Amino acid sequence: MREEVRTPPSLPAVHELIQSCQRQADLKDLRPEVVKRLARRFVETWRARAAEAPASVDRAVLVEQFPDYVRQRLGPAYRSVINATGVVLHTNLGRAPLPSEVVRRFQAILTGYLDLEYDLATGHRGYREKPLAEKIRWLLDVEDAVIVNNNAAAVLLILTALARGREVLVSRGELIEIGGKFRLPEVFAQSGAILVEVGTTNRTRLTDYIQAVTDRTVAVLRTHPSNYRIVGFTERPALADLVRWTRERGLYLWEDLGSGMMDIPELRRRLSDEPTVQEMVRAGCDLVCFSGDKIFGGPQAGIIVGRHALCESLRKHPLYRALRVDKMTLLALDVVLDLHARTTVHERLPAIRMVTTSVERLRARARRLRNLLLRMLGSVEGLTVEVVPDTAYAGGGLAPVAEVPSVAVAIRSPTAHRWAEALRNGDPPVIARVEEGRLVCNVHTVEPRQIPILARRLAEAIMGSEAVRQ
Repeated sequence: MREEVRTPPSLPAVHELIQSCQRQADLKDLRPEVVKRLARRFVETWRARAAEAPASVDRAVLVEQFPDYVRQRLGPAYRSVINATGVVLHTNLGRAPLPSEVVRRFQAILTGYLDLEYDLATGHRGYREKPLAEKIRWLLDVEDAVIVNNNAAAVLLILTALARGREVLVSRGELIEIGGKFRLPEVFAQSGAILVEVGTTNRTRLTDYIQAVTDRTVAVLRTHPSNYRIVGFTERPALADLVRWTRERGLYLWEDLGSGMMDIPELRRRLSDEPTVQEMVRAGCDLVCFSGDKIFGGPQAGIIVGRHALCESLRKHPLYRALRVDKMTLLALDVVLDLHARTTVHERLPAIRMVTTSVERLRARARRLRNLLLRMLGSVEGLTVEVVPDTAYAGGGLAPVAEVPSVAVAIRSPTAHRWAEALRNGDPPVIARVEEGRLVCNVHTVEPRQIPILARRLAEAIMGSEAVRQ
């Protein structure tokens, strides 16, 4: 039996804390055992503080604070933030923001049942991907498509289902590692496919592939260097030559494109060195896989397109069931596919709209932020708020050398780091940069509707810091 630890008089008893929650309208229906666990942790924390500084502990104040302590721990696990970094597909901030149409679709469908795996025409079971596979077919002019939960899963499924126990040729310059220490050789090891490295880090020729082929070789895997570039004394076989040779040799050619960039004129002008999904498909790759939540602009997903027979083999493999996506991902992806079928996609998908926004619009946005901030601050001695040229990045392991012309609001101060911390810890949190003694808020990733909110949060951080200094 657990021995009850005696509470010092300066600390509230557990039952007092529980009662303080029961008096709150939004907390009174919480499970008692959950509140009790939180109360014990709360008391333990303050017991340790009381041992160091007894005078800092006030019983009545702690009883009053406990409901907020509970709200913080049982409230939303994730919060909406303002991204003022200038990195559009910020991996730590959820990558591509979804269009507002997704919320409306969720509200209309997810509060009830839907025909996820039901064929309304026949009255029998259907398969969940079929409607989206059809849309992808018309959008990209491909035979078939398979959707899994991210692009790493797509690569793993392809290698496991189609190459287990067989050799796959990969250029040494394409043995990628992406975020989270995800390394291609380790994926091969998990899949059971045999990795055969060809060429060197900086130069791989068609002859390197030709010389590496054996009777056990099944495919060539090309991986797009989406988060790095090798420049200088380099060589890589032309895709057309690889397609022709693999077909003559009876091998498959698979492309891990990663970025998911579509053939959108406005986007291609900004990210001119990034290949598109359509280019890879037209070139004749047997399978192409890419991420749904990068510059494709949708939810996290791995999308595989290509030969129908290969896609069928992927769907029939047991691993597919473990990697398939849920109804929310499919609904969000459905909305994004609808938008990609329209010429206005660059205006309607947030990530693409951000990357393609003109410098003139950004400058106007930054001036508005500056003017609002100065109006809120009144006069703060020695404070200079400037609209300055800046650089934005696509991010998300995409176009690593492409610098997108941008604009920011910069405020120089020795307390810039303190401001940045206050911005992160406010409501809503703001993620900005501190560079060379300046707080830099890049407006490329700040939506126009967020400008007044950002101005308010900046004013709060600056005035809070001034008050502390005084």
